[in-house]
Amino acid sequence: MAQRKSIDMTNGGVCGPILRFSVPLIAGNLFQQAYSLTDAAIVGRCVGVDALAAIGCTSWLQWLLFAVCRDTANSVCIAASKRVGAHDTEGVRKIVAHSIFLGGTLAGIVTTALMMFMGPILIFFNVPSNIYEDAHIYLTISVLSTPLIVAYDIAAALLQATGESRFTLRAMVSATFVNITLDLLFVAVFDLGVLGAALATAFAQILSALIVLRGVWVCEVFHIEHSHWKPDKHILKEVVSLWVPMFWNSVIIAVGGMAVQKQINSRGAAFSGGISTGVKIFNLIEAVIMAIQSGTCIFIGQNLGAKKIRRVSEGLRRITVVSELLTLGMILCVWLWGDRLLALLMWSQDPTTYETAFCTAWDSIRVTALGTLIMTPMYLHRGAIQTMGYAIYPMIAGCLQLVARTMTISFLPPLLGNLGYYLPDIAAWAVSLAVVYAAYHYHIRKMLRQPAPERGI
Repeated sequence: MAQRKSIDMTNGGVCGPILRFSVPLIAGNLFQQAYSLTDAAIVGRCVGVDALAAIGCTSWLQWLLFAVCRDTANSVCIAASKRVGAHDTEGVRKIVAHSIFLGGTLAGIVTTALMMFMGPILIFFNVPSNIYEDAHIYLTISVLSTPLIVAYDIAAALLQATGESRFTLRAMVSATFVNITLDLLFVAVFDLGVLGAALATAFAQILSALIVLRGVWVCEVFHIEHSHWKPDKHILKEVVSLWVPMFWNSVIIAVGGMAVQKQINSRGAAFSGGISTGVKIFNLIEAVIMAIQSGTCIFIGQNLGAKKIRRVSEGLRRITVVSELLTLGMILCVWLWGDRLLALLMWSQDPTTYETAFCTAWDSIRVTALGTLIMTPMYLHRGAIQTMGYAIYPMIAGCLQLVARTMTISFLPPLLGNLGYYLPDIAAWAVSLAVVYAAYHYHIRKMLRQPAPERGI
């Protein structure tokens, strides 16, 4: 069943397979962030801080859009990886057929709903009047790109379930070069501003989706026949039971983030643009950790399918230590060179606007970077407990994140000034880590106490 370039994570060392799988994903994610930074750099230098604010003022809604698509893909990936570990080829093919139906349904519902309520959404976010039109244009094109996001995420998830991550890297590298080229053409040459940046991103998404879909097409294990399209209530129940808690968890997290974003936008375009630019640099750190999280989840899924529980426990313990050391290195890089990167991303004709935006971005990213030492183990343990089938705990953690973000954005800014706007995410990560860490260790110890055939770690 294993393909030539797939990775069997059920034998050998524990960190090695995760890292071999994650490295192409890390590279792919960094390329993805590279074209996000390119958007910011070209728009920021050619148009100005207000344009950056227009792109970022609805960032939490865009985060929710990506999260819902990613949650669907993660649910499919978890179900498929367990069947890969159990060498159940027919089960994998049924997952493929069901994922096409679920993905198409999701894309249709999300796109229609968001397009219907575009105006009220922008009003809710307190979008400043001087950037309203550009914000509307950027969000509209982002929403219309939802089918592309769903197609890419599900196809990439299916490939990753078998241990194949190279198509994802190819997709991101190719999309990055296309996005940079079109950004320069649409924004710098044709002077299309925010519209040009949005179109460049959309065309890049088309290319990345086509590349990973081709990867699925040429992989024999994913070749489905008419019999695989027959609804299987057990598969539907498994995937939906994984997806629903993830979905609500993302919604709850996003609601808290939207409350924070609304308060940030009320401070004006310069402050909002500074926060948005700082987030671009934070996303580089997050991209690396999310890639390792994906590799860890595949590792756990395959070993659960192979009934190697002790290997699951040892693998997560070791990769958490490695990831924390990597996070420390990235924090050091941010503190040493982050201000130089910010200077490349930002420009304004008004010196006061530029100074406000730059200082906001630099202060926020230094604080947020330190908080990633909490974010990293939280992401890894949250992914682990979800893969083990206990998605209710991340949902509980999401509820606590909502409370943490709402409380901090309500009470800390009057007490701490601008610092109060930089702490909600860190508070949310801390309460979430407490829940998922405790839940994981409780259930893994319970599973280890149960007699089961093991073939080493």
